[in-house]
Amino acid sequence: MRDVAVSQIVRLCVQLDHLKTARVLLRAIQLEKMRAELIAERPALIDQDAAS
Repeated sequence: MRDVAVSQIVRLCVQLDHLKTARVLLRAIQLEKMRAELIAERPALIDQDAAS
């Protein structure tokens, strides 16, 4: 249930263009499947610095 709440907050952060906060909160999601779904929905969540 916690991961669901955090994922909703991440979605709100992305809508408001607060990507730095969204990326930090994304790391707090424990379920890998949920994290992957969020990244698939919102590719902007991929941290460009970490991907390099």
